[in-house]
Amino acid sequence: MHKQGMKFVYLLKRGIFLIIPFGLVFLILEGLFRLAGYAPLKIYQYTKDTPSAYFFISDQRLGFKNRPNGSYVHHAVKGSPHITTDQFGYRNGIGWENKPDVPMIVFIGDSTTFCPQVSDDNTITSEVAKLLSPDGKFQVLNAGVMAYNTVQAKRMLEQCLQQFSNIKIVVYTYCENDYAHNINPLYYFPPIKSPFVEWNPTHTAIHEIEVSSPVVPWGETFFVYKNGVGLIPKGEGWYLFHIPKPSLRRNITNSIRSKSAFLHQVGLRLKMLSNSYNAASLNSDTPQIKHAAASYRGIQSVDASNPQQVSEQNRWAKELGTDEMLSLLLSQMNELCRAKRITFLTTEFTRGEPSLVTDFSKIANRAGVHFIDIRPYFTDNPLSYAVRMNNGTYDGHYGQQGTKTFARAISPTLRELLLNE
Repeated sequence: MHKQGMKFVYLLKRGIFLIIPFGLVFLILEGLFRLAGYAPLKIYQYTKDTPSAYFFISDQRLGFKNRPNGSYVHHAVKGSPHITTDQFGYRNGIGWENKPDVPMIVFIGDSTTFCPQVSDDNTITSEVAKLLSPDGKFQVLNAGVMAYNTVQAKRMLEQCLQQFSNIKIVVYTYCENDYAHNINPLYYFPPIKSPFVEWNPTHTAIHEIEVSSPVVPWGETFFVYKNGVGLIPKGEGWYLFHIPKPSLRRNITNSIRSKSAFLHQVGLRLKMLSNSYNAASLNSDTPQIKHAAASYRGIQSVDASNPQQVSEQNRWAKELGTDEMLSLLLSQMNELCRAKRITFLTTEFTRGEPSLVTDFSKIANRAGVHFIDIRPYFTDNPLSYAVRMNNGTYDGHYGQQGTKTFARAISPTLRELLLNE
């Protein structure tokens, strides 16, 4: 027994002796990866586990759009909301029946319009319909698509104008991440490409870049890449909302940033070697991706209380022409509506926090577009407007209180315009 005890102590010491050097090497590597800018981001599997994975189908004009006749239960959200789309891929909800003889209000935008964290009857458009048209005198169409930039929103507007002749008002909800998404062709994992814009400062013009070589044929789902995850460039998780409230940001990002940056990058490369990317991954070392990643870091990762970071953000914004591009895109959308005697309005996604990146109201006014300021209505704790997940964290999108507050804030302007029709 004594000899067995001695052997155990010997093996324990040997084990500790071996573990310590490996631990030190790991810590050094982890530190180097963090210093190099790699974040320990969660690997998002592109399966039915996310609404974007379920709903996205490839589209030549839009890059991607919603699956028609979709039906998805979002089990990750408290209450497991049911999300459905109609035969065209538009979000179902109260106030939408596609009646040609009933005047229509159309909402365009990204996930903040689509509302993937609430059920059909609780989206922004459903809440607007409850307030403005309980008797069915007006229809409210949700033409939002998760992850859309302003270029895609403009093209969705064109699609709606061609498809419907009874539109009276169009509302574009701008989200702060559009500021960078407009210049970056990549979204989500695997890389789902989208049309984007390049700025020509000499001619004060924008050039729309079309999607080429899609990862799946046009009109098909991305489900064929069941294990595909995109190779994440250096930098912060650009797909996350940048929220100034430390508690809210911490709640949202804790579950995302729980992995080692070093192990994460090793795992990504092992997946590539094992062909589990199914040819859907991109090389993060290409000039295009490097520029895109730099653009995101320069524009998105900004601490509004840090003058140096704000100055850096302004430098990037000026160099990339983001304000001018956004203003021109809004002008084009406004002209499309004016040509058909349709009122075009804009507003901005908010939970009441100060804007980190851009003063969208000034950009809208410069474009000659009416901006509805909904911020004064969001007076409670920002968490109360967010989405509670089943794992205890929060998602920055609107929950039911958020969609109701948004509808309450925008409805007075819409009601006044409809009365004047």
